[in-house]
Amino acid sequence: MKKYYFTFGTADYFPFKGGWVEVIADSRQEAIEIYNSNYPQFHEGTINCAFVYDQDVFEKSCMYVEGNLGRRCHKVLQ
Repeated sequence: MKKYYFTFGTADYFPFKGGWVEVIADSRQEAIEIYNSNYPQFHEGTINCAFVYDQDVFEKSCMYVEGNLGRRCHKVLQ
């Protein structure tokens, strides 16, 4: 299992302002399905977040260390 990080900006339609939701899944596609079942798409065909990061990339980023717009992890989904 891997971790995938769904991050947020300041758009009003995002479920959160800043921070991220962590999804633990076997694949990126499975993580997206889990995320979408909890936070439905605002626009058809898009994920309701700013970006999706794989664990190895995100955990090396300054966002992981310093937070995203002053926020950190909101929720962990499996």
